[in-house]
Amino acid sequence: MNFEAFWAAWPKSIRKGGKSVCLARWKKGLYDGCADQIVKHVEWMKTTDQWRKDNGAFIPAPLVYLNQQRWDGAEIPETFMKPAVQQV
Repeated sequence: MNFEAFWAAWPKSIRKGGKSVCLARWKKGLYDGCADQIVKHVEWMKTTDQWRKDNGAFIPAPLVYLNQQRWDGAEIPETFMKPAVQQV
């Protein structure tokens, strides 16, 4: 995964802007190495009440998320990390 996967995963909101600035921050932070972790955290956060409350009013700007490295040290529930088991 890479920046494009992060950008695609980020929910649409009024704060989602400045793709070129976010890309520059991504490159400066050398985040390609932890892109899987970042995208997985974003996908999980999209399911939380914190990000869903008031139609996403509390979703941070992606640049803020990257600057604060909010995925670092975050615990994602094991149930979210495991792929769903398909029943045949």
